[in-house]
This record gives sequence, structure tokens and C-alpha cells, in this order.
Amino acid sequence: MKGKSRTKWAGVTVAALAVAAGGIAGCGGSSGSGGSPVAGAQTTAPVGSGQTPSPDPLGTKPPTTSAPLPDGVYRTRLTTSALTHFGIDDLSQAGTWTLTVHKGRYTLECGPIHDPAIDCGESGFAHPTTVEIGFLRGDRHVVWHVHDLKATAKLPGCPNLTCPTDGYRMTWSVGSHGELQFAHFLGFGDEASGPGARNNWTLQPWTKIS
Repeated sequence: MKGKSRTKWAGVTVAALAVAAGGIAGCGGSSGSGGSPVAGAQTTAPVGSGQTPSPDPLGTKPPTTSAPLPDGVYRTRLTTSALTHFGIDDLSQAGTWTLTVHKGRYTLECGPIHDPAIDCGESGFAHPTTVEIGFLRGDRHVVWHVHDLKATAKLPGCPNLTCPTDGYRMTWSVGSHGELQFAHFLGFGDEASGPGARNNWTLQPWTKIS
């Protein structure tokens, strides 16, 4: 792991990787839709565009409803050559990432491909290891990854490291072969990233393997 205070999962500091709803209004649950800006909402605007940032209509608070992602096990494999192809400089996003979805909950596992000291967010894990556990909140368009803090505290490396706490959100869809595709990533708090960050979640579809 990188130091004793913080680790990165796939290019975003350990906590969680979140997804942005860039430009999607009226989606999400209790955090609001349309109408007045949500209190405490983040703002979005292209960097260097000179535009005045507009309030993020989804705010930073996840809804209480479960996102209806289909149950199953999904996987994406990111090599260093693939990251280079996508124009990603952070090679710590390399790894075999496995997402398990079951009844509104999720676990995220990563196994190294090249170098355990670099892959899987510089975790140092030599074998596939669970790096996130939590709840999937949202609707048919947007999913919020909300960490189960009690379960997270029991993960390898915790609590010695600053582990995932604040979460992230993304848009999601299901492909013709059952694969999951994520986009518009936005991370919050200690996982702040985006909007529209390109990372292990969004670079490739997640193939359904079971």
C-alpha cells in the first residue's frame, strides 16, 4: 500500500469511486429532481470553458431507494497497455476488477495483473482482494455507491489506512449481452473526482460472468 494513511483504488483515492450524472437532470431519488438547485449541490462546468458552473441537480446525498442493477458477477480487466491506449497516465488502475451485485448490495474485488505494488490502486495485494463493500442506491439511470462503513472497516488494510467513506455515483446501463456500462463518474469527499472522471469503472464495459 502507498504509505500508511491513504490508498488508491483505480486512480481515485481509496474511499470509493463515484459516478457523476453530468447533464442528467431529474434522475436520482430523494436528492431532488428539476426545480430549484439542491442545497449543498456540487457544480459542474467544463474546465477552462469560461462558463459559470451550474448546480448539480442530484446534489451530494444519495437516495434511499436501491438502484435496480441486475444481480450477478461482472468483470473488467485493465492492463497497463489498455490504460496507455485510453490515454490514462495512472497505471495503478491496472488490475482484474470484479463487481458482485446482490439484492442492492455490492462488493468490489481487485487482483493484480502486472505488479502488486502498483496494480489495484497501489494496494500491494498479491492476490484478488475485496476493496469495497456497500450499497447501491439510485434508479434506472444513476447509481450511487454507498459504503457499508462497518464492513469496510474489516477489509484488509483497514483501519490502518484511510479507507473508503464518502462514495461516488455514476450513470449506468445494461448492454445487449448483459454487460454493465458506467459513465459520468463523480466522487465525493475523500473520494472527490470528476465530474466525468475516466477510471476503472468507466473505461470498459463490465462483462457478466455469472
